[in-house]
Amino acid sequence: MTVTGIAADNAEYFEGLAYEGAFEREDILWLGAADGDGTACTILGAGIYGEMAYIEWIYTEPS
Repeated sequence: MTVTGIAADNAEYFEGLAYEGAFEREDILWLGAADGDGTACTILGAGIYGEMAYIEWIYTEPS
């Protein structure tokens, strides 16, 4: 499994796992993972509020 930040140059690869416009939010840190075959399988959106971090969005392929 490979984990990477999601930015403009690779957002299209993960778009099918997120809600429309998700990666346009600048207040969320987006991370994505690909399985051993290179297929996007997980995304996580994390936010920071003061000194606390929280999970805004998480998706994992059922398999």
